[in-house]
Amino acid sequence: MSYLVNRRSLLAMSPLALTLPSLLNSQSALAFSATPVADDGIAGLVSAAVEAGMPGVVATAWFSGEAAVTAAAGVANLETATPVTTADQFRIYSNTKTFTAIVALQLVEEGLIGLDTPILDVLDVLDDPAVARIPHIEVITFRQVLNHSSGIYDYVDDAGPFFSDAFLGPEADWSKMWRPEELLAYADGSVSAPYFAPGEGSHYSNTNYILVGMVIERLTGSTFGDEVGRRILTPLGLHNTYFAAAQPAVEKTVSGYQSLDGQLVDVTAINLTWAWTAGGMVSTVGDLALFADAALSGSLLTAESFAEMTAFSDGATPVEGMGMYGTQILGRPAFGMDGESAGFSSSMITLPDEKLTVVLMTNVAPGGEPFERLRDQIFAWMIDHRA
Repeated sequence: MSYLVNRRSLLAMSPLALTLPSLLNSQSALAFSATPVADDGIAGLVSAAVEAGMPGVVATAWFSGEAAVTAAAGVANLETATPVTTADQFRIYSNTKTFTAIVALQLVEEGLIGLDTPILDVLDVLDDPAVARIPHIEVITFRQVLNHSSGIYDYVDDAGPFFSDAFLGPEADWSKMWRPEELLAYADGSVSAPYFAPGEGSHYSNTNYILVGMVIERLTGSTFGDEVGRRILTPLGLHNTYFAAAQPAVEKTVSGYQSLDGQLVDVTAINLTWAWTAGGMVSTVGDLALFADAALSGSLLTAESFAEMTAFSDGATPVEGMGMYGTQILGRPAFGMDGESAGFSSSMITLPDEKLTVVLMTNVAPGGEPFERLRDQIFAWMIDHRA
């Protein structure tokens, strides 16, 4: 089925109220043992976020080595008012980059590529002509695409045409199956200038992680979905996580809503191939917590590789690493990753000095300041109520 839409037709759809009754479900589907929250705690915080306008929210938080506190509130679908649960699957968008970076760094550990290897040593410009048209591609290294120091134009740059072409323009087709080469075409030097010369700055670019995905597939001779499954999902037992850019969504995936001019529009029909290895994964709060516990502790990599992954660039907060970023939360050092785009917002962040991690998901975008405030409130509550 094809979804041909423009912004006007989106806004003409029946609006749904931004403030919804709370439908609380504190039953945990995590592998961690869930514990009750005194005085409503995190359950109260996520319920209040729903009352303030988020359709559905799921969250889990834990101190290293201790049981997780988990809560869910709101709905998985506004039309059916189905309560959201911790077993529901959410699009995690740029949290995918952490999976992608870990697979890439494992290939470095295996000697298949070096961090300072030019990516054209792997990608063939004859087979991948869209790659050849990216400015400075001949000198850009694997390290530079992993840590966003390549200067390559971001194909989803707010000032560019992609969102109109893909989602909101008169010819937009939400069911379109995007190929990586089509995404790279937005970084073609004839239409988009790079942000800077390679290695001369730091600028977050989703195009970098499309290139990383292509390198992974070329080096391994298999699909990214197969590699992330073999290397991460199966070993960690992440049975409810998958690379949705390569397979249809399953029944437990919640509906996602975009806030447009104060109205919530269901954008679940958008095909995830547009995000590919930069953002094409789906997970549950429990699975993402298990992944965060492993990824943010470095247990999926050698110490050397994890040091590279978390060697955050100099500059304004947040600062980029490889599939992660460093920042400050509650005045404390923090690092992890967020994912926010059409219909969904998610976050997996750790405070290393506190040994405290929070995973948060909601089925609305943009999450913006309310989402960050909720995340920080969960961190604060956990710190204040630590036994």
